[in-house]
Amino acid sequence: MKTLKIKKLNKNELQMSDTITNPLTEGQLQDNGVLYVEDPRVPIGSEDANDTWRVEVPPERGVTLEQKADELKNNTELAEPLIDVMAEIQETKRSLAEIWYEQSDIDVMAPERSRKSKLGNIASSEMVDGEEQLIDPIPENKLEGVESIMQKREARKAASESRPKWEEYFPKDSSPEEQEKYEKFISAQSEIVREHVEYLRALHDKQEDIIEDTAVLDAYAKIKPEQYVVMHNAGVYGYCRREAETAAKKISNIRVNAHLHGRSLSSVEEKMIARYGEQIERSNLRANVAITNAGVQQEVERRLVVKRAEALRNGFVETEPMKKIIDVVLPRLAEGLPAAFFGEVGGAKSSLARHISREYLDSEPVTVDCGPDITMQALFGKTGMRASADGQGSETYDTPGSITRAAMEGKMVVLDEYDTLSARIRTACNGALLWRTGQTVRPFGMDQDIVVKPGFCIVITANLRSDRYDREKLDLSTIDRFEPNGAGIFEIHYPDSDIEPGSQAPEQNLQLAIAALTDDRGDVRIPPGMIEPGMTNGDPNIEGTKRLINFVNAAHMIQRLFSDPTAIVGHEHFVSDSAHLTRSRQQGKPVLEQAVLSPRGMLGILRNLTISGDSTTLSQELARWVAMQPAEMDRKIVSTVLATRGLLYGVRERDLKIPEGTLSAFTGSGSSSAS
Repeated sequence: MKTLKIKKLNKNELQMSDTITNPLTEGQLQDNGVLYVEDPRVPIGSEDANDTWRVEVPPERGVTLEQKADELKNNTELAEPLIDVMAEIQETKRSLAEIWYEQSDIDVMAPERSRKSKLGNIASSEMVDGEEQLIDPIPENKLEGVESIMQKREARKAASESRPKWEEYFPKDSSPEEQEKYEKFISAQSEIVREHVEYLRALHDKQEDIIEDTAVLDAYAKIKPEQYVVMHNAGVYGYCRREAETAAKKISNIRVNAHLHGRSLSSVEEKMIARYGEQIERSNLRANVAITNAGVQQEVERRLVVKRAEALRNGFVETEPMKKIIDVVLPRLAEGLPAAFFGEVGGAKSSLARHISREYLDSEPVTVDCGPDITMQALFGKTGMRASADGQGSETYDTPGSITRAAMEGKMVVLDEYDTLSARIRTACNGALLWRTGQTVRPFGMDQDIVVKPGFCIVITANLRSDRYDREKLDLSTIDRFEPNGAGIFEIHYPDSDIEPGSQAPEQNLQLAIAALTDDRGDVRIPPGMIEPGMTNGDPNIEGTKRLINFVNAAHMIQRLFSDPTAIVGHEHFVSDSAHLTRSRQQGKPVLEQAVLSPRGMLGILRNLTISGDSTTLSQELARWVAMQPAEMDRKIVSTVLATRGLLYGVRERDLKIPEGTLSAFTGSGSSSAS
């Protein structure tokens, strides 16, 4: 408890010395010792908290800026879950209000009115010409015949009074009477209202669990007003985007369910799809409205980086090109049709397939690492003999293989590196590519028939140029299994494949690299090894970031020189052998034959730097990678690309297994010690 000087902002003086009992004022000082808060005499959640006061407190002494920054970060990290769930509760109630008015027979809709929270204005208001305006989601056709602003306000007030107070129906305890009251109320609602009310109840339970932690409450009490607005609006943005994604998945599930049962959409399903479509539109609109300033935008981007980092740790990041592929291939897979993912090595083909199965088809896929040594029994199964149960003889039994097991369980099977299979094995697999939901089939090598369950589908992955990898080229009979027009074949390109090297930043590669170096708090941790010893006396973080960008740009250049025959145009200086350059052009092949710093390889190097501390450097990791490439011409080209970016600091040409003098034009010394 503190005694502070208080002055009301509307020129009406309050008693100059007043006792502040509201814990929200503790530790919320601006650098100048001035803080704007809600009326500190009103408890949290009161609808009367609409007076803003100026609180003057002597600034703390002996606290460094670094200490304040650490305290701020700790407070925001602890308080973020609470502020997020508060934002979700607000937005869920707003969605419920909109749905309620749409389904009711009243003439107008009344939005959730913007109220001032204890720490700032919520995201349902915006500044227009210097004045705060309510965000009004009400369609104008709902207000036809209501002309004046006052009439509209009265109409909305009347409509609002007709809407249920959702929380009043939540069970206050575990008694049968309370549960019965809730069940009676919830059963009378439409499906979409029930979903939202159940979610709102879960959010309230989550909030109660969070506030049991006194450390969270203490951190929340120290959040400054401007911090709260930023965090709250970012929470609103995240919730609205998730709500839109959930609605999109529900639309997909409705369509998929109809496909699986071989029927057209019912009228009820069509109405549900239309309703979810409206929900997507509303959610996207509210998400955009929540971005009220640059601070909110930065917080949204920080959370997106954290989300990418978490996704990368789980095995896959949805970049924009990947999202487009998912949108196209998902209905096909849900219907049980096969799909083929073609692409270069390390391009996340199999990771994409597994991600789709886990996140969109809600099942763990069966993954098969194909190869020339794999057997029919491993893929389809075998029949064996064993003693009968009565001990009087023997009986046959079937042991299903990977493809058969997936069909019996209704799961996706991923045949990774399909082009490594022998022609004989592929011929057998081509038959399985025609299996469809509900069919009765007899797998190769088994005595018993099986019924293909809903959810079964096959995804094969293969490389675009099998001759580069000494693999079998897929024949026309295999390609035909994915429909004659190629509707089931998808090319998975490296990130930023549409960007000319050096013309602009390879954003998707950079996002992956940053995600690999991001911790749970959203901080990007530049590994010590990103900076070479004795290389610079500047700020390590700044220099490390520059080196990271150079590394990503070099990786992007190598990816393009490996995958695109035309990428060398304008970059011929990377190829010192004119005969090799001419031969590549004549044959229409990329200048790199086998060496590529794929996204997987790039992330592997960053992972090594992260776990190795200062025991290795980026230049050393890259030198090891170059030396492992089998073709000397590849080693020379990629060494030149890396050296021009200053990424082979202190590395000798013999360490790269390239001829002396290869890099002299770029370093002036015959070694790659450029900085």
